[in-house]
Amino acid sequence: MLLVVIALALYVALRPTSPSITTMATGLWLLAIAMFIAANPAVEMLALSNQFAAAPAEAQRSAAVAAGQALLAGWEGTAFHVGYVLGQLAGIMIGLVMVKSRQFGRAIPSTLIVGNLVGFGLYLPTVGVAISAFSGVILWAWYLLIARKFLQLAGPMAHVPERSGT
Repeated sequence: MLLVVIALALYVALRPTSPSITTMATGLWLLAIAMFIAANPAVEMLALSNQFAAAPAEAQRSAAVAAGQALLAGWEGTAFHVGYVLGQLAGIMIGLVMVKSRQFGRAIPSTLIVGNLVGFGLYLPTVGVAISAFSGVILWAWYLLIARKFLQLAGPMAHVPERSGT
């Protein structure tokens, strides 16, 4: 959910550099986030977990397990993968606009581009999940870099003055 705020802030910062690519990439990012949230079965899995724990008979536990497996199959389905690919493409596009804008230096856009390119490793057999997890580590580094840059760009506006006793 925090990526929504970051995407909108980057839209405002990068729109003057490349309005069309920034708008398209931001739209793709927001769509990818919405697809990921819609596809995520976390709440449903919690409910099934509670049903499993409370089940008095093996048949009811088996039904809860089967329902959980079906939910996981749906989560790993079309919405997840389309959202994943759109999110990776949007990140690369935003990174390229960041390079062009020059206000974010080299490390921030490079980290974003590399993290999203590595994210496509998910589709490699056997090692894909590990590579995708590594892209998450790279993108967490990007989150820290971009947060620091946003604070720098905010400048004195980021400082909240203390209230006097009057």
